[in-house]
Amino acid sequence: MINNAYVIFTLTEGIYGVSEITAPVEPDDFTVEFIQNGGNADTATVDYITNSMQLPLVGGEETLRCYLAIQGTPSGHEKLYIRAANDNSVFDIAGNGLQISYPTDTLQLFDQLVPRVDSISIVHDSTISSSIASPINITFSEPVQSFGYSLSARHYNYLSYIVDTTTATGFKLTLQPPLASLDTITLSIFNLTDIAGLEAVDFSYEFYTPPLGDYEPYDGKVNVEDLTQFVLFWEKDTLPAILGLGPTSGTFPHLVPELDANYDLDDGMTFIRMWSWSLERWGLEPLVSSNIGIAINWDKLVVDVPIEAIAGQIYLRYDPNQGKVDLQHSGFGNNNFTLKKELVDHGEVLLEFGLVEPNDDTKIISIKSEINEPADATVIYKFFAKDHSLIAAGTQKISLVVPTEFRLMQNYPNPFNNTTTIRYAVPEETDIQLEIFDISGRLVETLTSQLHQPGFYDLKWSGREAASGIYFIKLEAAKTILTQKMILLK
Repeated sequence: MINNAYVIFTLTEGIYGVSEITAPVEPDDFTVEFIQNGGNADTATVDYITNSMQLPLVGGEETLRCYLAIQGTPSGHEKLYIRAANDNSVFDIAGNGLQISYPTDTLQLFDQLVPRVDSISIVHDSTISSSIASPINITFSEPVQSFGYSLSARHYNYLSYIVDTTTATGFKLTLQPPLASLDTITLSIFNLTDIAGLEAVDFSYEFYTPPLGDYEPYDGKVNVEDLTQFVLFWEKDTLPAILGLGPTSGTFPHLVPELDANYDLDDGMTFIRMWSWSLERWGLEPLVSSNIGIAINWDKLVVDVPIEAIAGQIYLRYDPNQGKVDLQHSGFGNNNFTLKKELVDHGEVLLEFGLVEPNDDTKIISIKSEINEPADATVIYKFFAKDHSLIAAGTQKISLVVPTEFRLMQNYPNPFNNTTTIRYAVPEETDIQLEIFDISGRLVETLTSQLHQPGFYDLKWSGREAASGIYFIKLEAAKTILTQKMILLK
């Protein structure tokens, strides 16, 4: 058998495919009995037949060259033999059938299957911890006589690992912490050569470390779910040398944790930095959540945080063309985490908190609007308990129809000719006085002086009787005085 391509065998006399000895044998006249023996190939058939000179058969040949069609690539374990398909498929010159009990010798197939990595315990593209040892078991598809490997990191030059086991069928190495945050670890296996001398192509596997602060299950982000785990670890002093985050070295954001036995400022600062990185990378807006748990109503723009909450997230989205809306908080204390990010131009604000020193004090989240007219906003919120379960979550659209502070907006148009509009906001029932002064401080006109209900107002002022120049608008309410400058051009 040459390269598993064909089998040459010689019979005691010439053979034919019919008892009348008028035709040669054909491939269907023979059966290949295949013994897989744990090999890769599983079946074989006779594809076509020639004589010993590789010429077509005419009948009466004693030596046959049977070319094989093998399903699968032989790995060297398989065996086969050829016999007559039945007792009446192959005949001698006297018309006697070749009995199936007289097969060829059993032949061993040659190994044509290049070796490969059969399994790896941490699959390609997996995420691995930067602070916990990661054993990687590699198993080959067959015994090999030699191979090489290399391990490298894209951002960290001091990668450490231990090779625990090396055999003919695989090896094990263990990545040693620390690894850099947001790094790519590449394991390459090359020159993988089996006993038959067949060499495989190179294999390459990549593993990724999460951003510091991204706890399992890893998602590549540092968010309120991670903050919940972090403050719980901190509060219970759980494995700071493994689950902590600081101190660190290296270049941000590829920080290398050099963990100590304490949760302290180093850990907190690392979380805050990576939280900020995550927002820059992924944006502020969380996934919209259906209403879960305790009913929370944001219509009054002030909410008490559930007393059971250990961490929470409040996201606010509004139209920045209508002004600015903000999230404020009180009662959280100085030793807990309150993280806030605003994108005023996009109309977004995110507030997250985590309590490392929880208590029964009332904690308040309030919405403050600095808008020019009635508007809508959307609140997305989540609050987590100590067991990491959701106490409350949901999405609510709120109406901002009552200002949260006195405001005197810039008049429009400005500069103006004859008539301009002056808008102002009143957050409570009170007396309002709105006056116009010239540049010398002389009162030009009182536009209103009366009791106002909470709301938004606008008045028009005609400067037909006034000269061109600079004027000032003054709003006075209780202890509040606001001014705006305007220019009249004629």
